[in-house]
Amino acid sequence: MELEYESLKNELLRLLDSNKTWVLATSDGVRVSARAMSVVHDDLTLYFQTNRHFEKCNQMAKNQNVALCCANASVEGIAYEVGTWEDNPAVKEVYIEHHKGSYELYGTLPGQVVIKVVPHYAVFWKYIGGEPARDFLHIPEERAERLFYFEQYSK
Repeated sequence: MELEYESLKNELLRLLDSNKTWVLATSDGVRVSARAMSVVHDDLTLYFQTNRHFEKCNQMAKNQNVALCCANASVEGIAYEVGTWEDNPAVKEVYIEHHKGSYELYGTLPGQVVIKVVPHYAVFWKYIGGEPARDFLHIPEERAERLFYFEQYSK
């Protein structure tokens, strides 16, 4: 069933506002790894800092497709290295507001980079009237839909 896109988008934005730690999954095509990340956002675009020598950066260099999850939601997108915090002053300000300790410990170390994730898809697991369902946000198409689990998989 079709849902109102802006309503589901706003639900994702509220989740991003209230949860600043998300689990990031990356893969180089062979090995998959996941770790908690301190995340901020500008609308639906996500940002985090890391060191370019870490495994996740090596994996993203080989495969830019990433996923992040928190609570009942997951987001899939494309990751881009966008320089340092000095190259991204507006995002830096938001990052320091929410992750000051992380920025102070790591933000200016050699090798630190900012990663931007442009999402194209999000899914929420829910229970609607006691029935399991998934709400899908198809971001480029600005479309949202709900599929009930048992209707989809009991056939």
